[in-house]
Amino acid sequence: MSLDVVLCPLSARSPSSAEQVYVNYANNTNLDPMGFVPFGVISEADMAVVEAVYAGYGQDPDQDSIYNQGDAYLHSTYPLLTFITGTTVSR
Repeated sequence: MSLDVVLCPLSARSPSSAEQVYVNYANNTNLDPMGFVPFGVISEADMAVVEAVYAGYGQDPDQDSIYNQGDAYLHSTYPLLTFITGTTVSR
């Protein structure tokens, strides 16, 4: 089993360098027209990394607050939130 990793714009309201990454656990082709673009695949062996991401906040973080206040909002309101601080691309 492998899962798509999707890069999505933080806000469709304006161009931004801020991005969010999420993992598709199902076929979500209905999101394609909205600009949610898959950019990778997570192998079954690497799912331990995904499962280690803190999920206790669920969908609670407010998207408008993230857009307007950025990391300051996330760090102060969601101290256990997992942040990706670096990446490696491999082929």
